[in-house]
Amino acid sequence: MKIIKIILISISALIFILIGFLFLTKSNIKVIKAETNHNFKGIYPPNCFYKFRNEEYLIENVYVYKNKILNEFWFIGSEGFAVQKFNLLEHNYSNEEKPYRFLNYNTDKSYIYFNSKKYKIDYTKGDTIISKIDSKKIIMFIDK
Repeated sequence: MKIIKIILISISALIFILIGFLFLTKSNIKVIKAETNHNFKGIYPPNCFYKFRNEEYLIENVYVYKNKILNEFWFIGSEGFAVQKFNLLEHNYSNEEKPYRFLNYNTDKSYIYFNSKKYKIDYTKGDTIISKIDSKKIIMFIDK
């Protein structure tokens, strides 16, 4: 009987530690992918653009993570953003969203590692990190 109590207390403590670790690590992050193209200007509303280094980028996709799980996926439409929300019990991810359903994110001084890809840090300000993917695309990481 004593052994069962010790095992239950140990399991409870382990679960408590894991939950604490989950909530205390960087787990609420917004990942934004954007692209520049001057033909986009008249098609999409102004709130769909982000200005970076004198260039306007159209925000194409936004991945919102809460507790390291994809909670919302925003995608661009002609009238603005459409938002698809997810919950923990229903996993209705599309093929495009499946690789992003769990947050895999680390940083060091020069690079961000996100979902098995390495991005060079080009700009940091406050809680925002921006990486230029190529001459027309950027990816932003905003820690909430």
